[in-house]
Amino acid sequence: MTVEAVILPGYDLWMTFIKNVHVLPVSLDIQRFHRSLEVVLRQYPHASGRLRSGESHWSLVKLLQSPIPIQVVRLLGSPDAGLNDRRVIQDNIQEYLYSEQGSAGPAADDRALLLLKLTVAKTETAIGVSWHHTLGKLPLLTYTVDLLLTMATTHRGCRNSSAIHAGSV
Repeated sequence: MTVEAVILPGYDLWMTFIKNVHVLPVSLDIQRFHRSLEVVLRQYPHASGRLRSGESHWSLVKLLQSPIPIQVVRLLGSPDAGLNDRRVIQDNIQEYLYSEQGSAGPAADDRALLLLKLTVAKTETAIGVSWHHTLGKLPLLTYTVDLLLTMATTHRGCRNSSAIHAGSV
């Protein structure tokens, strides 16, 4: 039996994104990142689902294999991605996140659960991750992103442990 949707028991706790920026000390190969994302999504297909609303509340998560929205910004003349403050918690990471997340209320009837933005410079890449809370809490996000980044960077000799994780929750 194939499960096509997960019905949500409530509304209030499910309407937020966990937002993080992961800075890697390498100019990421975008095609390799896409291939790595495909492999990770085979292990965790829920992330490619869509949040769909019912009449007055969010009713279910459709477990579809829909595309993950990814924005790519290339900083051709810059050696770094621009996140020069290396604190773990940043004041503002919005410019490194996918820019059109839509409304958080039930009026928006269809939403992606995972949004990505890559800011690629000559010597580093900032990966903005907006992870919808229905996918799981921060430890699952961290595990999934670490797996993705390890797969996307090991061919370049970059170790994920050297990545700088900046974010706001």
